[in-house]
Amino acid sequence: DSFIAYHSLFATERHMVEGMAISSLGGNQFQVSSTGHFSLGNQSLNVLGDDSCIKPDVIALPDDSFVVSWTRLDRSGVNPARVEMCRVVLRDSQGALLPNAQVIAPQPGVGYVIDADFNATDSGGMIDLMDLEDGTVAGVYAHQTSRVIDPISGDTWREYDLRLVRVDWTVDPSDPNFAAAPVALMSGIPFDNPGGHAPLGGQVLP
Repeated sequence: DSFIAYHSLFATERHMVEGMAISSLGGNQFQVSSTGHFSLGNQSLNVLGDDSCIKPDVIALPDDSFVVSWTRLDRSGVNPARVEMCRVVLRDSQGALLPNAQVIAPQPGVGYVIDADFNATDSGGMIDLMDLEDGTVAGVYAHQTSRVIDPISGDTWREYDLRLVRVDWTVDPSDPNFAAAPVALMSGIPFDNPGGHAPLGGQVLP
């Protein structure tokens, strides 16, 4: 089985995160259907304000389910960005293919919040997921700690923390231990742009 996650253009500079399940039927045969296509991060719900859901990552877990995570940000800059996560299950505990893939999330189009307060700005977060092979997942992403724009030259000076958050899918998402508080793996990472170059903060990748 496979699961593909991507962000798509919803409107000008506004994106939503979608996903598609591709089920293995054996014998090099695969199945896709409309019931296997999901809106995972729906920006039109306006959870934060002027939402945009971007830059997802997806990994497979040992039980053949999938975890998807992405950034939801407020384009107006009024509210901090947040990292959301959901789980996609294609098979039952015996390994049989379910009639319809299931998305485990608090509501359609919104994932569980695993970091409720981070500064995405130019980087967009860009989470990178890792399976820790014990039912838990770690995610690493860029958190902007400062940005200064020189009013004369237009040069932009930024610094980032590389944050890590650990999520335990062996417990119910309502459990306080489901998502650990984010920690900084490294701080003070510079990414600067002279005024003649585009603001490529999105190149700050874990």
